[in-house]
Amino acid sequence: RSASSHTVTTLPDFEYTVVTSRELAPAFDRLIGWKRQKGYSAGVVCIEDILACPDFQGGDLVSNIDDDAGKLRAYLKYAYDSGSLRYALLAGDYTVLPIRYGTGRRSITIKDSQNQDSSIYVDWPIPSDLYFSDFNGNWNVDGDSSYGEFESSEMYTMDYAPEIFVGRLLCTNRQEIANYTEKLIRYERNPGNGDYSYLQKAFYHQCDELQGIHEADSVSSNFSPIFPQYTIFEEKPSYNTENPTFPSGSEVITEMNERYGFFSWHGHGNPGGIGTKSHKNHEYPYWGILAVQGVTCHHVFEESNGLNNLTNQDYPAIAYSTACDVTPFDIYEQYNVTYNIGSSFTVAGLYGGPAFLGNTRSGWIGSSVRLEKKFVEQIKEGNNQIGVAEAFSKVSFAYNKYSRWCSLTHSLIGCPEFEMWTDIPSVYDDISVTRSNSSITVAGNGLNGSKVAITSGINGLPEIKTVTGASVTINEVSPNSVVTVYKHNAIPYIAPLYLQNDTLRSSQYLHVNNVHIGQAVDTNRTEGDVVLKSGTLTLESGGDVWIDEGVIIENGATLIIECKGNVTISGGTVERGGSLRIDAGGEIMIQKGFEAKIGANVEFK
Repeated sequence: RSASSHTVTTLPDFEYTVVTSRELAPAFDRLIGWKRQKGYSAGVVCIEDILACPDFQGGDLVSNIDDDAGKLRAYLKYAYDSGSLRYALLAGDYTVLPIRYGTGRRSITIKDSQNQDSSIYVDWPIPSDLYFSDFNGNWNVDGDSSYGEFESSEMYTMDYAPEIFVGRLLCTNRQEIANYTEKLIRYERNPGNGDYSYLQKAFYHQCDELQGIHEADSVSSNFSPIFPQYTIFEEKPSYNTENPTFPSGSEVITEMNERYGFFSWHGHGNPGGIGTKSHKNHEYPYWGILAVQGVTCHHVFEESNGLNNLTNQDYPAIAYSTACDVTPFDIYEQYNVTYNIGSSFTVAGLYGGPAFLGNTRSGWIGSSVRLEKKFVEQIKEGNNQIGVAEAFSKVSFAYNKYSRWCSLTHSLIGCPEFEMWTDIPSVYDDISVTRSNSSITVAGNGLNGSKVAITSGINGLPEIKTVTGASVTINEVSPNSVVTVYKHNAIPYIAPLYLQNDTLRSSQYLHVNNVHIGQAVDTNRTEGDVVLKSGTLTLESGGDVWIDEGVIIENGATLIIECKGNVTISGGTVERGGSLRIDAGGEIMIQKGFEAKIGANVEFK
């Protein structure tokens, strides 16, 4: 990494950065809290601040492109050069964030001077986040208004090896962000509500000439070590018959509701749907799965063929498609739909899953499925993070105009950091956590090779340690840190949290299980009050919460408890102007010793 050419003093940089609008930024508190518990420095940077920052007014200095997308690339490059940025989640479609159009070349048919059909090649704009992961490549060698063109003399000016890993959310409001965050955290922490077997099952469908070249057959064969149980739906009696009898879009949706961890769709597509069968070879009429029920984009009307008919809320999955045009970041041609296939699967509701990998413009028969196989190879080689596998699948792939086009158009809709499950997850069953005044020791069976992450280490930053034995001690840390233990194909373990002898002045969102807060809840440490001076502390607890003597919520500070279990309050004070909000799945038990003063804001439900 070279030193940055910018000298930014006003904008922060993080290992995991969400870039979004100021309006949407608060909706990412829950997601950012989870990334911090995995040991990453994480935060939100607002696009308004990037575009207004004096240091980025020149835009993309590598490519000499001075527009809003160039300014965003310049900020990301700065954050990478500073030594921090690894993952970027670009949260917003074209109405929220700038997008970069790469350029592909395709033939179109026109009438010549004799009114005869004639084919010509034209440059085709392709929304591509590849631009935001590559900081070395020059996207404008010839200095014109088309960026990233393919010419034999320039084919190596774009760098397909990523500096960072990028995903995008096509979100426009806070509810969509809440939908996505719930699916991501469920996939990582509790897939299937403990019924993990579905994670080894895959569902594929293929039709038309994509079935003719056996796309789903070849992908399922390559992926069989990861997904040994798989089902393939295809057109019957053949892919080019006049009157196919199977499958309709609703039949595909019905099968997908049988619980699968991975979907792979091989049909012709548009933003509103993906074909499942058609007259002859992709001639009307044709049937398909739709982004949203009832919003047909030239498909035969069916009942229950929209993605919003999926019932996999507790069984989130990952989807990959080679279909054309299924997840544009913009409005593409006449397809002005509220949700496209990619955004419906990820943000429209609690169905679908935390990642959709698909095309912002057309794919290419043959080339697109080869790119999917590259993705499969990356997963099998151990690059299990979705954004890493998607990015590295393109590195050695763009050797001609078709494969290069596919590398531009195929994009990750979702978080780039999380990992795909590649086996039935194991569960940590014997872990102990001991806290002193300045250290935390974690020990237990199955710990070797795991990552132990804490939310507050040296300088208050999150830390990750990889365990090479049966225990690890992390020194010079806050004993009030959340401790998370995780590794590939293991359900993360979050240790009980004991908050004691601390003064809190900043907002935090913590994912916890059992929580004890008070003056003397941990006998190994020095006693002392827990004082909330300012900011909002949110505790999302999967277990119970105990609030004891010595908890003080001062004017301007807020404690929010969202608890699946019981909450017991045996002490503590909410001062005038302080706020305490508790939403419990079980009982809220208030005992002697708790005081809410006049002017305090207290809400229980």
